[in-house]
Amino acid sequence: MRDDAELRAGLSQQTALGRVGEPAEIADAVVALVAPGMRWVTGERLEVSGGVLL
Repeated sequence: MRDDAELRAGLSQQTALGRVGEPAEIADAVVALVAPGMRWVTGERLEVSGGVLL
């Protein structure tokens, strides 16, 4: 997907943010979830999609 400009353009049109996410953005979400301050969070679903399901 990262090398297919046509696919990325199509996906970009489907997201609220208007672009395809980058791997570092997914990593940021993972880092936030494993942070010590999140130790009380259980059984939650975090949608890291740029708003594709809005």
